[in-house]
Amino acid sequence: MKKNIKNIPLPTYFGKNLKLLRKLKGVSQQELAKNVGLSRNNVASYESGTVEPNAKAFLRIAHYLDTDPSVFLSIELEGEDLHELIEINHHDDTISEFVTERLSSFIKSTSESTKILEAYRAFYQLSDLSDLPADSETAHLRNQVMELFQQMLDTNWGFIQHINTHEEE
Repeated sequence: MKKNIKNIPLPTYFGKNLKLLRKLKGVSQQELAKNVGLSRNNVASYESGTVEPNAKAFLRIAHYLDTDPSVFLSIELEGEDLHELIEINHHDDTISEFVTERLSSFIKSTSESTKILEAYRAFYQLSDLSDLPADSETAHLRNQVMELFQQMLDTNWGFIQHINTHEEE
């Protein structure tokens, strides 16, 4: 007696891609579900990778998100250049809000990091650590770390300035 051996399907990128594309389109799980005739729980299950949709639901989702169905399965969009894979309308408020949120977060993190470096420098000048000989290995490493940190912050602020200059044009 032969046992039926089921073929185990290979994992796809569908769930991760669905979540990313849905967020880029600016719709909630509920909105997506309503527009493609599913329940919100279906969409949540698809995004978590717990369940894959049937063919009909899969094609409706791909059509709604204006994405080639093969892209959903074969390419992990998170690391890809989305401009090549998705037609983005530059006047789309959702995309603009997404970019604005990310940039605001980046500016906030850069500002906080700048304050941390400034506080560390002030602490170092006021503490007993300043009594270390300038040629000690510890002092040398500390100075290298602070220089690298400052270079990173300078790069971040340069990027932020560049973005703000282009927004004003």
